[in-house]
Amino acid sequence: MPYANGRRALTDLADANGSPLTTSELARIVGMSPTFIRNEIKTGQLRAITLGHGRKRVFRIPAPEALTYARKLGML
Repeated sequence: MPYANGRRALTDLADANGSPLTTSELARIVGMSPTFIRNEIKTGQLRAITLGHGRKRVFRIPAPEALTYARKLGML
């Protein structure tokens, strides 16, 4: 599905079947930093899929989790 300007927006989170978001994508959508989002994942406030190991580890946030998180923040 094409997104406006090739970027996802807060309204795109309503599509719970969308592809997982990167920490940077979710950070931009909710107005936080990618570091803040990674800390939320590490403390269990946000669930994500971990890919890789050690320093190469990255997170992907499933669209339904991103939607739940945005609602928790009061953005939707």
